[in-house]
Amino acid sequence: RAYLVASKQFTPAYTGEWPWTDTEGTRIIGTAGLMYLRVDPDSGEGDSLMRPFLGIQIFGRRQLEFLAEYRLKDENLEDDSVFSVALRKPWGTSTRFELGLTNASPIGLGMGDQDLYLRMTYSWPTEGYQ
Repeated sequence: RAYLVASKQFTPAYTGEWPWTDTEGTRIIGTAGLMYLRVDPDSGEGDSLMRPFLGIQIFGRRQLEFLAEYRLKDENLEDDSVFSVALRKPWGTSTRFELGLTNASPIGLGMGDQDLYLRMTYSWPTEGYQ
């Protein structure tokens, strides 16, 4: 899987700070890109897709984030276009909780049904990189 992505800050009063710092007010980031996915590289089959996608990330008060993405359907490999929405909340400096709905399969193909998911991520801080 590979992505080519461009992001744009749409908040008029953007201060130039990074998204993980504390800021006042709501910030909006839009994303457009291209996703390449080779479905089963070990089988030697040529099944792959290259599709455009759009996303939006809204950072609100109390560090609550709203995320949404849409990727166009590949007629040969997918049942439906991928559509996902989620709410994300940081807890401390390294942990995030996310609750969302998606119709993407674990490998990223668009399926017919929307499924609810809960995700917790943890990132390890590294020394010397800031």
